[in-house]
Amino acid sequence: MAVIEGAITRDAVKTTIVAGGAAGDHTVTGIKTRDILVSVLHQDYTDASETGADITGEFSISAADTINNAAGTDTTGGFLVVTYLSVG
Repeated sequence: MAVIEGAITRDAVKTTIVAGGAAGDHTVTGIKTRDILVSVLHQDYTDASETGADITGEFSISAADTINNAAGTDTTGGFLVVTYLSVG
């Protein structure tokens, strides 16, 4: 995705951290269906390995305040770092 300088406001890129959970709906307060999902990073602190993974491809914005990864990775016990472009 190309972005032309000055085409978006500085506060248009949003990042938030939400608790992981079973595959399915995850609440991301403020995200809208017209927004563009940039990345979803899974941070797993459930054991000594403390791993992270880019699982963006599993997710879509399914409704206002909701991203979904039906049949995707179970992120229970970890966190999701969600970055999206707020289209306004």
